Formats: sequence, C-alpha cells, structure tokens
Amino acid sequence: MRRLGLLVAGVVLPVLLWSLLPVPSTATSTPPSLTAVQRRLQAAEQQLSRRRGREQLLTTQLAGLTSRVRRLQGHVGRLSQREHVVQVELDRKQAALAATQRSLRRQRARRTRLRSRLRVVRRSLAQRLVELYEADRPDLITVVLNSTGFADLLERMDFLSLVADQDRGITIKVRRAHEEAAALAHTLSGLEVRQHTLTNVVLARRDSIARARRRLLLARDTLDGARTAKRDALAGVRVSRDHVQREVSDLRTAQARIQRTLRRAQATNFSAPSALPAGPVRGSGGGPMI
Repeated sequence: MRRLGLLVAGVVLPVLLWSLLPVPSTATSTPPSLTAVQRRLQAAEQQLSRRRGREQLLTTQLAGLTSRVRRLQGHVGRLSQREHVVQVELDRKQAALAATQRSLRRQRARRTRLRSRLRVVRRSLAQRLVELYEADRPDLITVVLNSTGFADLLERMDFLSLVADQDRGITIKVRRAHEEAAALAHTLSGLEVRQHTLTNVVLARRDSIARARRRLLLARDTLDGARTAKRDALAGVRVSRDHVQREVSDLRTAQARIQRTLRRAQATNFSAPSALPAGPVRGSGGGPMI
C-alpha cells in the first residue's frame, strides 16, 4: 500500500510542478512603447506624404511660372527690338523734319525779303508813274523839233527807249516777285504739313510699341514676384519635409530596435521549461520510487 502511494506521488507530482510553470503565449501583447512609436510613425509618414505632395505641387507651379516669365521675356525682347527699329526710323523722320523746318525758316526769310522787294518795286513803279504823269512825257514830234541835231535826236530817242524799258522791267519784276512769293508760300505750307504728318505717324507707332512693352514688363515683374514667392514657399516646404523625413527615419529605427528586443524576450520565454530538473523522484526513504 505504501509502495502504491509512492508510485502515485511520483507520477502526479511532476505533472503538478509542470502546471505551475509560466506558459509562453503565442500571441504576445505589444508593449505600450512600441504602440506609441507606431502611432507617431504613422502620423509622421502621413505628414511626410503631405509635405511631398505640397512640394510636388509647388514645383509644378514654379515650373509653370518660370515658363510664363520666359515667354513674356521673349515678347519683351522682340518688342524692344521693334521699338529700336521704329525709334531709328523716328530719328530719321525727326531729323528730316528738323532739316525741313530749317529750310522753311530760310524760305520764309527769303519770302519776307521778296515781299519787301515787292513793296519797294511797287513804290518805285508808283513813283515813276507819278513822275511821268507830272512831267508830261513828250511825243516823238516834240523830240524831233527840240533836237539840235541828229546826234541829239538819237540821244533823246535812246533815253525814251530806256525809260520805256525800265517801265517794262519794273512791271515784270513786280509780277515775278508776286508769283514767286505765292509759290513759295504754297510749297512751304505743303512741306511743313507733310513732314509733321509723317513724323506723327512714326511717333504714334513708337509710343504704341513702348506702351505694349511696358505692359509686358509689368506682367513679367508680377509673375516674377509670384515665382519668387513660390520659390520661397518651396524652400520652406523642403526644409520641413527634410525634418519630417529625418523624424520618420528615427522612428523606424526605434521601431526596429523595439521589435528586436521583443523577439529576444519571446525566445527567452519559450526556452524557460527546459530549465526544470530532470531525474527520478526519490521517496521519503531516500531511494528511487518504482
């Protein structure tokens, strides 16, 4: 009976001791530190994704603004070339106008002199006519009767012919001076109007091109300011993205370190049962139980 009790004790006691040992669980719970790191990592990755999206958007917008600024700069360059060409033409027109105006001043001065001559000629003619009227111009018979000889007769005839020629010359000078003054006045008026018209046409073209160029410059400067703002914003986003990216890298490193620590702990827990003492259970008498 005693031997039977010892046999039961030798079988049941090891089972009871084994049941008291901690049993490793296959579903090891995640430590709070790993959960916190994973939450922070998830938030940081989402923030990094947003930063990258913002960076991509700003990069696209900056490229578009740069392209538009370059196109506007090309238009400004072409308008500047056109303005230069028109300015050269305007300079020529203005130089021609200045030359014409100088010529006009000379011609007007000449016209003034001709008018003065016309007045002098008219006064001379009027005075001559008065003198002839008051002197009772002699006829041919009177000249012949009053002549002392043939030579005196010829001299008197030459004098009468000279007086007649002078009268005709004065009349011709008056008429020509009047016609020349009228023609010069008409020519000068036409030259002045034509030169002013041509100069004003070229000046209007130059001013129109200059206004268009200034508008393009204003648009280019506005876009350039927007591009500078986008560039500054992009630089700020890149700095923030680098900071978040470093944070994500650090969190991933921490996550990997915690996971390695957990794996080592699990391996230690599963190897704990092998530490139980092995061997026969001895009875109270000091001998092995059978």
